[in-house]
Amino acid sequence: MSPFEVSANRFDFIGWQIFRSPHFVVYSDGGEKAVSRVVRELEMLHLAAQQLLERAAPPHAPVIVVLPSSSSDWRKLRSRGNVRWRVSVSTFQRFAYYIVAEYDWEREGAKTLWSALGGLEASWIGPEPSFAVSKGICSYFETATFEADQVVLGGYNPREQFLVEQGWMDWDRVFAITNQSREYTNEAPDLHRFMAQSALFVQYLFDESAPLRRRKMRQWNSVFEAGWRPTETLFAAIFGSDFAAFQKDAEQAVWRERSRTRTFKFTAAELDFPVVTESVKARPMRELFVLTQILNQRVDASEAALDSLLGQGLETAALRGLLVEACLNWNRREAAAKVLDELMAADAVAPEVYAMAASLRVDSIVKRELDVSVRLSPEDARQIQTWCDQALALAPYLAQANEVSALAAGWGPTVDAAQSTLIKTRFEALSDRGPVDGCLAALAMAEWRLGNDHEARRVCVYLLRYAAVRLQVRRLARTMLNELDRREAQGAAVWGEGT
Repeated sequence: MSPFEVSANRFDFIGWQIFRSPHFVVYSDGGEKAVSRVVRELEMLHLAAQQLLERAAPPHAPVIVVLPSSSSDWRKLRSRGNVRWRVSVSTFQRFAYYIVAEYDWEREGAKTLWSALGGLEASWIGPEPSFAVSKGICSYFETATFEADQVVLGGYNPREQFLVEQGWMDWDRVFAITNQSREYTNEAPDLHRFMAQSALFVQYLFDESAPLRRRKMRQWNSVFEAGWRPTETLFAAIFGSDFAAFQKDAEQAVWRERSRTRTFKFTAAELDFPVVTESVKARPMRELFVLTQILNQRVDASEAALDSLLGQGLETAALRGLLVEACLNWNRREAAAKVLDELMAADAVAPEVYAMAASLRVDSIVKRELDVSVRLSPEDARQIQTWCDQALALAPYLAQANEVSALAAGWGPTVDAAQSTLIKTRFEALSDRGPVDGCLAALAMAEWRLGNDHEARRVCVYLLRYAAVRLQVRRLARTMLNELDRREAQGAAVWGEGT
């Protein structure tokens, strides 16, 4: 038994309940009235996020939230995570969506919880935000105020006062910070500057009178996801101004004019949802605690606990999504695939389960290097497309499923015009919703294999000119262009694999 399991077995987790709503499953030993209010506000923020980001959230298994009371057994066991400052909330969202409140939310209020949900919502709705944008959205949600049928976001955030008192950080440095950067992991003035400037940046982007800024924000996010370094030149190409001009404009718009808040109203039907409450036994709570430590602490005890859970099996079926998250966090891909198989055998399967199973299968064969010489076996190609079709039947715009389906078509055992059409369909579904370079890589591969040299060259040239393209896709484009040049020099006529 791992040290985390030994610790968890010392407590009985008395008084814990589960509160279920359409999009959230909340574990808490707090007062029923207070927790029910929090659940309602979580649902209202989920509705507001979709209005704010101007698109519907794809279907997903409910977000799991842990809200320990001030006297909870959980607090006696809580962890710090990977930063040196006190952790208030831990959030995980690679596969399962999970939020753990590590602070006294009953006494201090739920603003920190709203902040964590804002960052998660941005990833859920997509495209995946850059780190600075994600933290800025967290700060934006931190300002939430509620009335019976509406949420107001974007009010004054005290973080911004720090810039008046302590001065600004260079914007290229702000945009280069990640969750592993010294400026973020240490509690120091740079952390506060980063959080304040991220908040100001997002406040400026969400100005209701300037909708074009949201589209530019999505462009900026896509460049980050492709792995590009944030430069002033790149910023100016997207936003139309250098850092100094942007800062001046943002200060005037956000601080002086104060036309910053946005109100999101909801219909009676949208707010008419059930919150079902049920008691929870000690065993699920112990497994939930152990999974949280595996996710939150990068130490040997976490890996030992993961080995133990995988060896003996997880008794609580509702927590299998978190076990997948833990496996991915520790790079246990084969173990994750096995747990996904268990999830797919259930009566109701969330779309991300099929999508992740397909992604792991493609990853192991094709995706890491996008080698032009690799081919999926007929069995693998068939299974991957089946999983993607199942995911997309539930969530047609799910980014992961669309990209993986395109890759499986481009790298399948054979290729024909139907495969090329399928890839174009997946590309269209992803446009403005997630990275499209994977779909374009698949299209280039399919056209290259079919012998459509002109079309393959056109796509490759575009991939090398377009900013939001990942490194492995650029390598693929260069390899294909070199091959096309070689074939052209040799005077090759029509070349292709056909079917």
